Amino acid sequence: LWPDDAAACDQIRSILPIVDIIKLSQEEMPFAAGIDDVDTAIKVLRKEGVALIVITLGEGGAVVATGDQQERIRGKHRRYGTFRPRGLRHSQPLHRQARRNTFNAHYGRSNRAFKLIRRLHMPLTIEHHAVMFALLAKHAIEISGEKGKEAILAGMTLYGNERGRRMALNALERSDKLTVLNSQAYGEWKPDFPGQMEFGVTCGMPVLHTYIARCAWCDAWAKHGLTEYGKYYCCNIDNAWFQGFNPEFTCTQLNPPMSWGGDCCRFSWGEGLTHKQIKALNKKKKSLGNACIKDFTFHTAHILHTVGDVLMEELDNDGAMAVSLAKSDYSDMFGKDALDCLDGIF
Repeated sequence: LWPDDAAACDQIRSILPIVDIIKLSQEEMPFAAGIDDVDTAIKVLRKEGVALIVITLGEGGAVVATGDQQERIRGKHRRYGTFRPRGLRHSQPLHRQARRNTFNAHYGRSNRAFKLIRRLHMPLTIEHHAVMFALLAKHAIEISGEKGKEAILAGMTLYGNERGRRMALNALERSDKLTVLNSQAYGEWKPDFPGQMEFGVTCGMPVLHTYIARCAWCDAWAKHGLTEYGKYYCCNIDNAWFQGFNPEFTCTQLNPPMSWGGDCCRFSWGEGLTHKQIKALNKKKKSLGNACIKDFTFHTAHILHTVGDVLMEELDNDGAMAVSLAKSDYSDMFGKDALDCLDGIF
């Protein structure tokens, strides 16, 4: 029908503005969307005005998207217990390992159950989170220059706002007010291991000042040669989540952050905490424990989702390409499982 794949892609994409419903297999998807990632392809097709999108995934089922709704429909498989090696009668006991081997052979590694198992047994870390952001920034800036930089800063700020709003909801659910003290108590993350971060309070009065002397994000960017791009995370992230927690608050950076060449990161939180309040803060943190903490699989999925969406909204197809390249690089660096485990969280 067409002389080559490029001609096919151009012809198919030329009619998308008049298409209301499209059904594609995963193999056909790159011809219509120019992208081989399902979630990114759906966003590209939505921007072209397609109202209903169906992408079939073979044994993996299908993804259906309409409006702002998206749902993955599971493929139909027989139950685990019905599979028995050839020649073994139903009445004979089936050894656990034989069951596992038969199950693996039939379903394959792409099955949703295996994705869930990988997610449970492969917790991500600050390094994964830091690198995901830096790769999104790298490709957005390399493709779109100043517009890419503006988009990545907008995405980072929205991501921080969303974190702050979750923190505020956690506080309100426990009948706590949205104070500076509670903003420091309802954090959503913790270091991966003792000594990974070094931070504390410089002074409580008349205004709360804090510092970070060792940063796992900076360490990750330096390790992978991505500081040039990762540093945009530090431009406004603390003020972004602080204002997400309470729009009346402002966090001020007192010096250039470490990723921008500073000796450490210093912050002013706009209001003071007395010695008694700092003791109350430490007590509240201890009482909350890990109740509001989310792991870095969640946080990495969140930053990919929110920053990726902003890049595609602000940069159109260039943004979609930046997201696709970032995911590809991330998968090359950490393995496909580290990317697959993000599916379905957002």
